[in-house]
Amino acid sequence: MREHLATESEQPLLGARRLRERSALALALGAAIVAILTALLLWHRESRSTVALDGYLLMHLWIAVGFGLMKGLWKSGLRLFLGTFLAWVAYRRK
Repeated sequence: MREHLATESEQPLLGARRLRERSALALALGAAIVAILTALLLWHRESRSTVALDGYLLMHLWIAVGFGLMKGLWKSGLRLFLGTFLAWVAYRRK
């Protein structure tokens, strides 16, 4: 339950940040993620359905990969480390 609350509390902040970057559609995406996660959690707690649990885990995986790895690592961190590495390799060849 604590993990759910942590993820749920992040979504409005992500949506608000994306609203500044893009449009109101991003805020709707954040609200939809919160609603879907809540529905899946309640469905699982009520019926112990493995489909609901799988959906809940896949949503969390999508959030972690989509927002964390792709935006954080691929679009910024990897470029920084790759650029530094390539500069180091070029310097070593001289």
